[in-house]
Amino acid sequence: MISKTTRYLLLGLGVSLCMSAQEPTLSFGLKMGSGLGMASGNKEQASNLSLHLALTSQYRLDSRASLMGEVKYVYFRAEEWETSAIPLEPARIFYFSDGSPAWSSKYWGADIHKNDLDGLVLNLGYRRAIGDTRWSWQAGINLQWLKAQDQTLGRIGLFEIEEECNDLDSWFDEDRDWAKLNSNNSIKPGLFAGVHGYIGNNVFVEANLTTVSFDQAFWRPYEISGKPDGVETYSRTKVVFEFSAGFRF
Repeated sequence: MISKTTRYLLLGLGVSLCMSAQEPTLSFGLKMGSGLGMASGNKEQASNLSLHLALTSQYRLDSRASLMGEVKYVYFRAEEWETSAIPLEPARIFYFSDGSPAWSSKYWGADIHKNDLDGLVLNLGYRRAIGDTRWSWQAGINLQWLKAQDQTLGRIGLFEIEEECNDLDSWFDEDRDWAKLNSNNSIKPGLFAGVHGYIGNNVFVEANLTTVSFDQAFWRPYEISGKPDGVETYSRTKVVFEFSAGFRF
């Protein structure tokens, strides 16, 4: 026959096991992953691959619902790309330094850019269990503090007469080289939604769709724009599909 002391010990062990099986009220974690962006009017991001690292947190409201938050660093890898500002065929859409129109083409010039994008993102959202599974759906808002860079390298040769522009043995009347690095910081809101699931007691995976908004700096030389040398700014938005894996502390 089991003694009273033994019964109390077994009861206490059962209670402790039940408590350990439950998720803690407040927990923290670390996750990392990558994403693939779908640009909207965003030609500058020639590569839409992104990498991210985030510190996550969760506050459990009840057995099925939680509030979640995270601070994430994200980096969008960039590739060099050449603009269409200089057409393939000779065209009189360029300007000499005195303001008079000039002829040129791709044979006589190039306008190459590389546009990195990185920064911090604060995510705040709501998470709820899907049925009796270890998976949950989640959705919320974010605040993005992103730095968009524009590295540009270019050259253009200008002609007064179209026939000279077509003659590959001729020499240009005026030429211009440029190498510039400009950047622009912006703070903008966004949205995210996705799924979160545990594949172990403390190991989880996630898949999310999130919007990314930023202001892209873009340098334009006078010879191409007809305006004083300067940086133009474009508002850009993209949708990014992110996949992450992480662990709970």
